[in-house]
Amino acid sequence: MLTREQIDETIASNLDKLRKLGVLTVRPGYEIAGGKLTGRRAIIATVYAKKAVLPAGERLPESIEGVPVDVREAGTSRRHRTHAPGVRTRRFPMSLLGQQPDSGLEREMPSGRLLSA
Repeated sequence: MLTREQIDETIASNLDKLRKLGVLTVRPGYEIAGGKLTGRRAIIATVYAKKAVLPAGERLPESIEGVPVDVREAGTSRRHRTHAPGVRTRRFPMSLLGQQPDSGLEREMPSGRLLSA
């Protein structure tokens, strides 16, 4: 199984494939399918808003170097934090947000720079 550091290396070397309109951040994490964690490591791409239909050139790849790409819609807190990274927002336990906590290897898009925790 790949480590989160190995997935981050995959992300860093494939930023051009992840630079799509609406992508806010990318990070290592775990895939969610059917509302449940699959246990498979994945590249998590957080987008401003998910769309049912996108032209082929605007879609994220389903996988990169064999690592699945899991697209998730950003909540209000993440949208705010990404657009105003110097502003601290209140953190809530994962159970309240229904999201995974930050991995420490989250990258802002389109620059690909690591966000500070």
